[in-house]
Parts: sequence; structure tokens; C-alpha cells
Amino acid sequence: MQGFATKVLFLGIITFALISVEVPRAMANTTCLEPDHFLRAAEQKDLTVDSSVAVFITHSSSYFDPGLITKSGTQTLVDYAVIEKIPLFYLHDAGNDGNPFSGYMYEHCSPDAYIYSEIGHHSVDLKNVQKLYVAGGYFELCQQNTVTDSIRSMTKNELFKEVRVVQVLDAIFSVAQEKEFSDSFYPELYQLQQDRTFQTGKFTVSLQEITTLMADTDLVLEYFSRRVALMPLPPGWGVDLLYKDTTLNVRSGLKNKTIKFEYVLSGDLETFVETN
Repeated sequence: MQGFATKVLFLGIITFALISVEVPRAMANTTCLEPDHFLRAAEQKDLTVDSSVAVFITHSSSYFDPGLITKSGTQTLVDYAVIEKIPLFYLHDAGNDGNPFSGYMYEHCSPDAYIYSEIGHHSVDLKNVQKLYVAGGYFELCQQNTVTDSIRSMTKNELFKEVRVVQVLDAIFSVAQEKEFSDSFYPELYQLQQDRTFQTGKFTVSLQEITTLMADTDLVLEYFSRRVALMPLPPGWGVDLLYKDTTLNVRSGLKNKTIKFEYVLSGDLETFVETN
């Protein structure tokens, strides 16, 4: 009964995020022309990424983030992928007429593929990818689906002892579902979401805004561990969370293999990549 109540509450949170106050239509952000074709599921299965690194951007648009709080971080990640020639994929919100192409948050118009994505899902073959950078949202739903689909594919490579998912905090939007009444930062986060709802019609916040309210790295990692605990990750793999200089082991692996979630800011990408 408690699990059912939690699911109902989560669906209510997501629904309210989508319709709260008056939902604004997506503002024009991108100067790109809408492509003639988005890769459907059957075509995605035939697409194998021939790189150890990739970037996935999930539903990054002003429909979900009308305050554009994640636009700068998203564009920084996109720019980095283009400069470093990292394969770049845009996942578009399938079948949502209220979320037009013009509302998406990037100016680079030639990704490796535009992906037709329902609720963040994809079936691109990532068996060669050992590190995946992600942006977009919602963190709790569509982006989680992107990440879990990706990890499922990445961990099929039996040679890998470790796979990494790098979540760019200022490029990911969220409804802060993980917050709890007992959290020391709860009042400030609640007020931030109320203010954002008044300003934009949706209580979308960025992961960077959430973590800024936390007193130390242990709180940040504990917060993210609540989300990871709900993710359907491959059995037998250990799970580590990394933020700044701190690592939290949330699950031990049986096969000496580890999935690592790393939380960084877009401004740290160059330094981060150079030192890892």
C-alpha cells in the first residue's frame, strides 16, 4: 500500500509539474530547422555508437523548463561534445504536440542523430560506450529512462569492469521528488519551487539549484542515492556515486564490476575530462 501511495504521489507531482498554474507553450529557443526524420525504435537498434564516450540530451526544451534554467548548462555540454568530437544525440519528446521542435535548448543543428523518444526511452546500441554524459529531464522520469536504457546496453560489454554516467547538474531539470520533510534544506527548496511556479507556471528546478541548498557533499550524495535506489540497474554490478572528492558506495557488486554515477557542473567538464 505504501509503494502504491508513493507511485500515486509521484505521478501527481509529475502531472502538476506539467499543468501547474497555466502551462506556457514552448518558447522558441533553437535556430535549427526541424529535421525531416527522427530515428524510430527499429532504426535505433541498428545504430551502434563507435566510441567509448557519448552525450545524450533528453527532452531539453522550454516546455519542461520554461524558465530556461538549464539552457546554459545544456549548451555548454553540447559545445563540449562538438569541440571534442564526442558522438551527440538529441532525444525528442515523442507525440507531445505542446512541445514543438522550436522550443529545444541548443544551437548546434547537426547531432549524430535525432532520436524519437517516448518517455526518454531509446534502443541505441551503446556496447562500445564506457562513459555517457547526460542532460535534460525530467530527472525523475524521462532522463532516468534514458540512463537506465543506456546502462543496460553499456553493461552488455563483458570486457568492461566499469561504466560511468556523468550527470551535468546545471543541465538537468527536476521536480525534486527526492526531497523529504525531514531534510534540512526542505523549506528553502519548497519555497524555490513555489516561486518558480509563480514565475513560469511550473515548479521545475535544476539539480544545481537543489544541491546548492545542501550543507555538504554527504547530503548531496544521500539525496541522489534515493533516486538510484529506485532505478532498475543490472544485477551483479556494484554502484558508486561520486560528487566532488567524495565517493559513496551504495551497492557492492558480485562480479567486480561497477556502475559509477558522477555529478558535475558544465563549467567543470574540461577539467573533469582531462583529469579522468
